[in-house]
Amino acid sequence: MLNSVCKYDIIKDVWKKGCLIVKDKYLQMTQSPIPGLVLRLSVPTIISMLVTSLYNMVDTYYVGMMENTNATAAVGAVFSFMSLIQAFGFFFGHGSGNYISRKLGAKEGDKAGVMAANGFFLALIFGFVIMIVGFLFLTPISAVLGGMSEEAGEIDEILPYIESYLFYILIGAPYMTASLVLNNQLRFQGNAFYAMIGIASGAVLNVALDPLFMFVFDMGVAGAALATIISQFAGFVILYIGVARSGNVKIKLRNFRPTWEYLKEICRGGFPSLCRQGLASVATICLSFVASAYGAASEYGRAATLAGISVTTRIMQFASAALIGFGQGFQPICGFNYGAKKLQKSIASVLVLPLFIRRRSCCSSDSAYDIYPAAYYAFPRRPERCRRRYALYAPAMRGASTERMAHAV
Repeated sequence: MLNSVCKYDIIKDVWKKGCLIVKDKYLQMTQSPIPGLVLRLSVPTIISMLVTSLYNMVDTYYVGMMENTNATAAVGAVFSFMSLIQAFGFFFGHGSGNYISRKLGAKEGDKAGVMAANGFFLALIFGFVIMIVGFLFLTPISAVLGGMSEEAGEIDEILPYIESYLFYILIGAPYMTASLVLNNQLRFQGNAFYAMIGIASGAVLNVALDPLFMFVFDMGVAGAALATIISQFAGFVILYIGVARSGNVKIKLRNFRPTWEYLKEICRGGFPSLCRQGLASVATICLSFVASAYGAASEYGRAATLAGISVTTRIMQFASAALIGFGQGFQPICGFNYGAKKLQKSIASVLVLPLFIRRRSCCSSDSAYDIYPAAYYAFPRRPERCRRRYALYAPAMRGASTERMAHAV
């Protein structure tokens, strides 16, 4: 089951030498029992999502130590723009990753390699476009993020902080989008552990660099942004090394062929994530405008109102990150088994897991529907059909083979 060059135990070999061959990964994704496989993939993904949320929470914490309300409000304002950058990273990452997992399941590695290159380089190019446009319109964008209006005199005090923080974030936009593509491509190939290592290492570095740049070098808000993009770059390098050394689909420039066929697949797989993350970012910007007007008429002021919303938004996102990470754990299973024509197991992972969440987790049914869109149509509208399907696909949860499930149909 292991390549002949492997000499150590499986965990060390997978991390150091990447000797787990494609056949073993295929067997793991198509024959392992669903509950253990989902948990094995979900735990690293949950950690990655929590760490991603931790980036801005760390910045907000250290900026709060400056006891400057304008600075705290500025970090929160730029967060919505960072979410927009992440939305395009998810667009290319989920779009290419979905396709890659299906083609690996169908044993079409060449097409998976082309898509991996397309998703990565398109994200990198789009990141440069965001950076250039951001530099050209730095002040107008900063004004929009801060909820500035013509009569908002107090927002002018926040604007320099927003521009200072946003300037450095724009520098990191290209590899921020590209790193999210690497993260999701690794996850869709069933190697969520490597994705977790890359993201977590950047977060740990960010915790160390924030006080160094902010207080030791006395850079203030700009130091927090600089620490963030340096940490993001370190995570990007580690993710890229993980792709090159962990037996995954390699990203090669010669495979970069952005034809309409591949672009269409990216749009099909990534557009829902773009809408989800992008609309959340737009909603946050709209909230800034409403809060700005409210704060001007209140005793707290605009800056304090925006700062309060900034802190609350971090906490809310951190709380929901675990649920999103759990939902993403079953996506590679669906992709592999769909590509391998093992449709029963692919459907079982979608239909059975929402029941598992509702019975075993403290989250609401609405949260389960957010994570599993297919279940939204199965539960409330046809409960009797859902019960029959649960009885039909329950053997997959206990490790039954696809052939046995096919006979049950």
